[in-house]
Amino acid sequence: MSYLLFGGGFYMVLMALVWLVQPARNIINYYFAAMYSSTGLIVLYAWAERTGIIYNAYLLYNVQITLCYVFAPLLYYGFSQITDLHRKPATFFFPHFIPAIISLPIIIANNLLHASTFAALPESVVPTDLQSDPAFFAIHLLGLGANVYILYFLIRIIITGATFFRNKNLESMKELSYLLAFVLWFILDIALMFVAHLLRNTDLLHAAKLLSSVTFILYSFYSLRYPEYTQKVIRKSKQLRYRNTQLRGLNKDELLKRLDYLMTVEKIFTDMDITLVSLSAQLMVTPHQLSEILNQYLHMNFRTYLNRHRVREAEQLLEKRPDASIIEIAFAVGFNSKASFNANFLQQTGSTPSDFRKRQASVVC
Repeated sequence: MSYLLFGGGFYMVLMALVWLVQPARNIINYYFAAMYSSTGLIVLYAWAERTGIIYNAYLLYNVQITLCYVFAPLLYYGFSQITDLHRKPATFFFPHFIPAIISLPIIIANNLLHASTFAALPESVVPTDLQSDPAFFAIHLLGLGANVYILYFLIRIIITGATFFRNKNLESMKELSYLLAFVLWFILDIALMFVAHLLRNTDLLHAAKLLSSVTFILYSFYSLRYPEYTQKVIRKSKQLRYRNTQLRGLNKDELLKRLDYLMTVEKIFTDMDITLVSLSAQLMVTPHQLSEILNQYLHMNFRTYLNRHRVREAEQLLEKRPDASIIEIAFAVGFNSKASFNANFLQQTGSTPSDFRKRQASVVC
């Protein structure tokens, strides 16, 4: 496992350098560089601990805890930048790195305080020899806290990403679906690390870290194979964020009630000249806002919504007015041609207006 840990950690540090030397440098490049470097160093620490190298540089013992406190908010900050949903200035996230800043001097001070413990270690030392030492109990709790900290931010990512699942166009957001699947898998991996910390099982902990490196390596392969992946997520997330901004501040329930009143009571759909612009003016919203309300809450566009009401009204008139011609019914409900009426009626009911009328007449008889 030592070779695998070294290979995985080295690869991620190398990927961090790749992101830094990209021709088009932006905040996303620096984010991925920080992500891969911090994760790579955590995995390399596991290699150094497993091979015993870390005990020769005892001041760095348990420094992976600080790296975990760095990794946790970094992951959430990057997700916020990529999805653009809860995007905030980098300074907003600075307080989240305070645990990392505090933990590092505590870890180094504890190592200096127990320098004699490291000096007395046998050559065949194993990690559990120190993990069970009471002198490192407080540091052990710091390690557990780091895992909880990562889980906290991963869950926040899932909650934030759930915004997309409330959008009907999720099927076009497969890129984000892959990203959230990656996060869910990583939650399971961190949970495994937490269990390993509780049990003080070094082999299980190193296996979990190796698994995390494999996860990031697979993610990097996918990103390299499809370089447009990240840009697609950013672009589509901005579109969704813009739509949500447009609807913010509107009383959506009240607007839908007013819309339903205009359709069911005033039956404004019977006006052949009605348009999205004229209807939105009656509702005192912009055409874009009305279009988004229809798409997001009723899951249909303006024309489909209008024709659905027209066909429902036509069904009633075909039954109530048996002497009226099909074209008269079509004009009465707002269609401007018999062909358009027949096509929409067939699409929504599965039969033509004539067949519908015959069927209703036979039922009455």
